[in-house]
Amino acid sequence: MSSRFLSIKLALLLLFVGVILVAPGFRCKCIKSAEEKQAATPLTLTYWGVWHSPQDLQDIIALYKAKHPNITIQYKKLRMEEYEEALLQAWADDQGPDIFSVPNTWVVRYQNRMTPMPNKIVMLYEVQQKALGIKNETVTELRQTPIPSLAELRAKYVDVVSGDVIRDTKVWGLPYAVDTLSLYYNRQLMNSANIPQPPGNWEEFVAMVQQLTFVNKDNAILQAGAAIGTGSNIERSSDILSLLMLQNGSSIVSGNTVTFASGGKDRGGELTSPGLQAIAFYTDFANPLKAVYTWNGDMPVSFEAFVGEKAAFFFGYAYHMPLIRARAPKLDFGVVPVPQVNEQRPVNIANYWVEAVPHRSAHPQEAWDFILFATDIKQASVYSKKTGKPSGLRALIDGQKNDEVLRPFSSSVLTAQSWYKGKGAVQMEEVMAELLDTVVAQSQHIEEGKTVADIIPKLAADAAAKIGATW
Repeated sequence: MSSRFLSIKLALLLLFVGVILVAPGFRCKCIKSAEEKQAATPLTLTYWGVWHSPQDLQDIIALYKAKHPNITIQYKKLRMEEYEEALLQAWADDQGPDIFSVPNTWVVRYQNRMTPMPNKIVMLYEVQQKALGIKNETVTELRQTPIPSLAELRAKYVDVVSGDVIRDTKVWGLPYAVDTLSLYYNRQLMNSANIPQPPGNWEEFVAMVQQLTFVNKDNAILQAGAAIGTGSNIERSSDILSLLMLQNGSSIVSGNTVTFASGGKDRGGELTSPGLQAIAFYTDFANPLKAVYTWNGDMPVSFEAFVGEKAAFFFGYAYHMPLIRARAPKLDFGVVPVPQVNEQRPVNIANYWVEAVPHRSAHPQEAWDFILFATDIKQASVYSKKTGKPSGLRALIDGQKNDEVLRPFSSSVLTAQSWYKGKGAVQMEEVMAELLDTVVAQSQHIEEGKTVADIIPKLAADAAAKIGATW
């Protein structure tokens, strides 16, 4: 009898202990190893960017925080004009961010300051499980983050992304979105000119520009058909020129050589290379002697001309849309992909930022884990809907083509290209703008018996040499 009595008491005791352990007051986060204790240490990731607002990222950060309560992410938005200097100074003081945004054209420039995506990431997760099959208990466990191979990354993203972020068989950053150059148009100005549809190719563009341009008796421009032709007062003029070069068949660069200036004139006085032809085509729009004259250096900056209804066409990106709506809320405008030289083989230009980890980050594993989480398909979809910027993930493109806001941009990402602009991408843009302005200025004072084709090769060669010097 005593043995049976003891067995009953032991069973009751075990049951009592089990109930106590699953009771709310005794529920615990069980950390089992030294490795888990280390992974559970509270830490803060500092994150610097330019174009993301805190609101753009708050949902993504909150979702990540829910998975990793010990990690806090502090995002700081800086102005573009101060960004690079602030980064360099912070790194010099050993106080830089753990994550930073960088233009796709700056990846090579900053590669020696960046930490590539690691081959292995192990993170601590909080998970819910049932204790004794009765009540949920919060426990922690170490999990390995899936790291995409280079082949998987190329299959996942559009070509321009893998071409920009994969260097030396390593991945140096990943984007939330991939913006593409597009054509904004003023519907009212087009209606007034009896133009029913925006252009699909450059021949149509030229014809429409002529219809939409108005000058007075002194040849002063009253209304520009398009903001194109010069360099310094056209936003992203280097991108528009690069687009024309690529569409016309120029490689722009080959290996370590800038090639867009190669070639010269043929016996008929025509420019022979696609790069030089693109320069001539672009600058003709700012040449008063040409039928397509629509722009000059006295016009306001292209963005201002468009929002002020002084220009019917404006080349811009998705990031321009909220800026236009803020400046001109009543402006009736639309957006379409850029005109093409060959509509059957479209070529577009990409302009976007990637999220990267500096080599001096104290938490590179956690920083890269966040980037992989934030740029994955679920979060990327949320980001695109919130910001109106198209995704570079192939899986999201078809769906975004059905979105009225994203369609003009997302329909171009598969054919978007980029090119290596040297370690001085900003200087390259300045050189290109200076080239365009110089061609326009000199074309109005050409010696008798000569043409624009006589001045472009030398000016282009000088510009190419300046760009090549930054490599």
